[in-house]
Amino acid sequence: MLRFFVLAIFLCLAINAEGSTFFQEIPSATGMASVSELSAVQNPARFCNSDSTNLSAGYSPSKFNMPEISPVRLSLNQKIYDFLHAGISCSGLGSRLYSEITGTGTIAVRTGKIISIGASVDFTRYTIKDFNSTNLVQVNIGCVLKVTDYLSAGFSIRNLNRGRVGDINIPAEQSVLIGAGISPVHGLFFDVDAVVNIGKASGAAIAGKYMFDDIIGLRLAVTNYPRSVEAGTIVHLYDGLSMTVNANYNDNLGFSKYLALTYYW
Repeated sequence: MLRFFVLAIFLCLAINAEGSTFFQEIPSATGMASVSELSAVQNPARFCNSDSTNLSAGYSPSKFNMPEISPVRLSLNQKIYDFLHAGISCSGLGSRLYSEITGTGTIAVRTGKIISIGASVDFTRYTIKDFNSTNLVQVNIGCVLKVTDYLSAGFSIRNLNRGRVGDINIPAEQSVLIGAGISPVHGLFFDVDAVVNIGKASGAAIAGKYMFDDIIGLRLAVTNYPRSVEAGTIVHLYDGLSMTVNANYNDNLGFSKYLALTYYW
């Protein structure tokens, strides 16, 4: 009974979080200090950040120390033309009490060398034992402005359509992410962002990343709503393949971690 109660709470948290994506880093509108391709869903325009096609797979074991919450995610970012990217991803978790499956489609366009715009649609299906399954559809948009090679700004709006969860009619959270990224010296990157949760408390996020010889990258990030701290690393194993390891501590939910592999071509 306790497990069921906790999982029901997690459903409400999932509905009122950054959308059905289980491997997001602390939010960043531009992604300059990011170490994971899986976090690009925070702003669909960030799909244009990649200069190539990439395929990522991620796993988060026993999220918040609950074996029932061990999500997996598979994501493809296809570079169709220099100015056009399309993405598709699927994520899910499941146990006999609770399951959640999400599919996301993304399109991103770069206009010239400065502005990228993107849009995505999330479809999530929630199932709790002894209850009817229910669905959630969210539409998200975003933009990244590359001012120079060393300075970018961006924003994204999540749940633009004000999606609600099926028969139970729970409103999903709407949020706006606004931020800037800067690289003051080669290999060093910073992101500063404001996270505005419409109708609720808002907060700020700061992240930093340093790349050692473009082979190993280290990332640290903090945010004050919800209060959490994060550490991550990316290692380029050999041409075309990288590995990301990330750990996050959240004041409300506790500890989580994930491992992801990305192949570029």
